[in-house]
Amino acid sequence: LQCCGVSNYMDFPGTIPPTCCLTRDNSSVPDTCPDPTTGQLHPQMTQGCLTILTQGGIPAIASSLAVVALFQVFGVLLSCFLSRRVEDSREWYEMSSMSK
Repeated sequence: LQCCGVSNYMDFPGTIPPTCCLTRDNSSVPDTCPDPTTGQLHPQMTQGCLTILTQGGIPAIASSLAVVALFQVFGVLLSCFLSRRVEDSREWYEMSSMSK
């Protein structure tokens, strides 16, 4: 993700974490970050991660959870149906064995 903090780099009191200073070209963590007082910030330092996650990540997670919930409900309904069938069969078996 090209972001830093929830809102921006100011979410971190004191020093800015080096992971906020990565650029697209730089895959390694730099030793120092740009000084925010000079105004030379990387674009990801001003972009918060919350907006990125809510735009793409949360809908995908929610839809996956909905699919899992549907399978769970289907499983509960199927187990209730099967237990009812077994119970009905057992009653018939017990009644036929009593008449003999």
